[in-house]
Amino acid sequence: MIELQLAPVDVDLLCQQSRQLVVEHATRKRITLTTTLDPQVTSLQVDALRLKQILVNLLANAVKFTPEGGKVGMEVQGDAERQAVTFTVWDTGIGIAPEDQARLFQPFVQIDNALNREYAGTGLGLALVLRLAELHGGSVTLESTPGAGSHFSATLPWARPEHVCSMPTPPVDGTTLPFGASGPANTAACPVILLAEDHEENL
Repeated sequence: MIELQLAPVDVDLLCQQSRQLVVEHATRKRITLTTTLDPQVTSLQVDALRLKQILVNLLANAVKFTPEGGKVGMEVQGDAERQAVTFTVWDTGIGIAPEDQARLFQPFVQIDNALNREYAGTGLGLALVLRLAELHGGSVTLESTPGAGSHFSATLPWARPEHVCSMPTPPVDGTTLPFGASGPANTAACPVILLAEDHEENL
């Protein structure tokens, strides 16, 4: 059982942290590792740990199945109309045959015995990626051509805070606002707290 801990997450920072966990392996294989971020996607309401698991699993797989001197990239793209953000990890690796792609997301499945011997693994990585994406209300898609590489895309809802609450800004002349009134910086309805105090000096 996985319970998501949703909170606002800095997308740029999370991508940097995820990339850092695979950069050493990529460097050893002389793989070029790139990141491209959509500037409009700055934050996302997600479980930071689980999203990092998605990205690290996809990046680690891409590096593992890409020959020396190849390329691996991570791209983040926002879709304002669909209110969705897509995290795509692509590579110039060995690729996956169409008949094998549907089985990739099943637990404990590795598609080729010869590959199993060359590339060790449990077969749980992509099943976990799909599960975590679905828990967020998202999905995972794959585009791949044998010998030409793969594109794995995890699309998540672009969840944002529904209300923005800011404190009222006092007037520049120092006058007191009437009870219930707000200054010009108030961008949404904030909770109103009534404070009862019978000593004027404590107000």
